[in-house]
Parts: sequence; C-alpha cells; structure tokens
Amino acid sequence: IHPGLAEGPVADLHAVRIQAKKLRYLLECAKGLVAPKREAGALATLKRLQERLGALNDAAVQGETLERLGRELGAGGLTPTAEFWLGRLTERAHARLAAERALLPDALA
Repeated sequence: IHPGLAEGPVADLHAVRIQAKKLRYLLECAKGLVAPKREAGALATLKRLQERLGALNDAAVQGETLERLGRELGAGGLTPTAEFWLGRLTERAHARLAAERALLPDALA
C-alpha cells in the first residue's frame, strides 16, 4: 500500500477498508489454501486495518454531520449553550480524525 495513502481523502481510505474486508472474508472462506501461520497473520492484519480505517471513517462522518447541522441551523437557530456544545463536539470529532489519521501509517505498513 502506498505510504501517502494515509493522507488521502477519507472516501479513498473507506474504499481500501471495503477491499480489505472482501480480502479478509475471502481468506476466511478459503481455509486451507494458505499456510495456517500466514493465514492467521494476514487475517489479524486485515482485521486491525479494517478497525483503524473504520474508526477514521466514523470520526470523519461525525465531524461532517456536526458541521452540516451547524450550517442548517444557522446563526440564531441555537441557544448560546447549544452552539457552544456543538462547537466542542465538532472540535472533538476533528481531533479524533487527526488522531486516527496519525495511526494509519502503521496500520497500512
């Protein structure tokens, strides 16, 4: 996998997750075609990759949803307290996305 992929668009990374899922399921269905030790290692690696990419996608979707909500409600559509908390939740989603993205190079290696 190309090392620069970790910095790519979330949609591209989600597509990698889907392909990893297909490969994992294929290996699980084809028991005995690959040496058990190699199979176990590959399945564990694919599972970790799927989990990491899934967490990244979840954080991205959460951030996008919160931003859209803020735009749709517009100025004056929220109480100051609600606007504050929407902002904090959005910040947290972006921080989580950055943290997940920082972990990707190891998962993609």
